[in-house]
Amino acid sequence: MNNRRIVIACLGLMTAALLVMPAMAGLSLDDLIGKIQDNQNKVQDMYADTVTTINSNFSAPGSTQSGPKEMVQKGKIWTKGKDKTKVEIDSPMKQVTISNGKMLAMINPATGQKYVQDISKIKGREQLGDQSNGVDLAKAKQYFDLSVRQDGNNYVITGKPKQANKFLARIEFYIDGGNWTTSKLLVYGPKDKLMSESKIEYQQVNGAMVPSKTTANIDSPAGKMKVSMQFNNIKVNQGINDNEFKI
Repeated sequence: MNNRRIVIACLGLMTAALLVMPAMAGLSLDDLIGKIQDNQNKVQDMYADTVTTINSNFSAPGSTQSGPKEMVQKGKIWTKGKDKTKVEIDSPMKQVTISNGKMLAMINPATGQKYVQDISKIKGREQLGDQSNGVDLAKAKQYFDLSVRQDGNNYVITGKPKQANKFLARIEFYIDGGNWTTSKLLVYGPKDKLMSESKIEYQQVNGAMVPSKTTANIDSPAGKMKVSMQFNNIKVNQGINDNEFKI
């Protein structure tokens, strides 16, 4: 009798799984990208106070310094749409960086010195869009061969450059199937070596999922670096004026 109950219970679980599987298996790459973009589009603009901690063992050529180094930066960030970003560092040194999709400006408030560059003409910049507001996977399809696989309740999108690239072998986006956000990004270089791993934590603000913390581990010939950014006092869709991004 007990065996019969076990068999019936197993059949019930299998039936439930079969009912769920077609819906999940039917989620195409375009469907997945659409869900991610729907979530990103909820954020028209965002402001946050930031604390960035950088740990590295980078060594410059000819430098006598060795061992790990740590730097903590405190600042603010403003974003609007897909291409407007302003980052203001308050300490340890003041610096302002503004990008409006066409131009990039780096300003030293102490000296008034300003560096301006026309980034609209930089080849390859448009491949992933402005990553400050999330990677534009729809645009990435133009430059990468994308494929998707399911990993439990989550998804992994793999991108390989359509044209030979000696610096980049592939990228992997890990998508949370619960809130349709990118939870992890892996970048592989020559010989399929992992060059960087970024993890993103989120919180819901004003009905939208926005980053609350990002952590990136970078491995390069010059050394290793870990960059953590904490977002505090997050404000979403408060109506940031375009003048904030004026260059």
